Amino acid sequence: MRFSDPDLLDQLSVNVLKENKIYQKLCLKKEKDLDTLRKKHDKLCQSHLIPCQDAASVSCFQAFWARNNQQELHELQEEKLLLSQIKSKTNVEKTHRKSIKRASKYGSVDEQTTLNKQELNVLLSEQEYKHRELKASQIDGMLELCRNQNKAELDLHLKYHPQLFDLLDQLVSGSQDLQLKKLDEIHEKEVADLKKKLDAQNREEMKLLAKKHKDKSELARVKREAQTKHISLAVQERQKLRDILDRRKDEVREAHKVLQKQLGDERTVVSIL
Repeated sequence: MRFSDPDLLDQLSVNVLKENKIYQKLCLKKEKDLDTLRKKHDKLCQSHLIPCQDAASVSCFQAFWARNNQQELHELQEEKLLLSQIKSKTNVEKTHRKSIKRASKYGSVDEQTTLNKQELNVLLSEQEYKHRELKASQIDGMLELCRNQNKAELDLHLKYHPQLFDLLDQLVSGSQDLQLKKLDEIHEKEVADLKKKLDAQNREEMKLLAKKHKDKSELARVKREAQTKHISLAVQERQKLRDILDRRKDEVREAHKVLQKQLGDERTVVSIL
């Protein structure tokens, strides 16, 4: 592989980083913990017969079963209250009929009827209040269970998000180190190839000069000039490779700097949410 290869370095992105096996393993652990939390919540809901999960947290059958049982429980509670209230009302009405009979003997029916009506109205008001209180209690119980579940899931997300983003930061840093090391290795190989090429060219040139110049002093002079030229060319070519290495390293650092900023922005958004 050489500096001129278009696919010299892997193109990284946040999505590519998230495909890393270690990151995926941590995500899977988070999902398992979340699933365990939801199953625990589901059992709690079934024990109270109050399902608060969304469709994603339980199966359709579980949600349907829980909703039916919730409705059944509420209906049983309301029926029990209603029967109790009917019994109370029936007893009051029975007592009222007896009081009217007694009052008819003394000519105070109207007065007793008014008292009975007032007593019945008080009873009905109390029963209506208890009915509303039962409804409110049912709703409060459902809301409390939902609030607890939402908080538990939020706490779990807050527990894992720092770990996930810290891991992504480590992957970015590790990727940069690997790419910089890879560039150094390519540079060393290209320098070695360059030296091998220039040395071969120099040997061929020396052979040609030896054939062309028979005078020893003249041959020595042109060889010195050729050697000086060879060294100068080697220095120039090596500097070109160094410049390419520095430029590619700057590109790597800048690309990873952009990636780190993207991760920082995403971390901030997640923290706000």
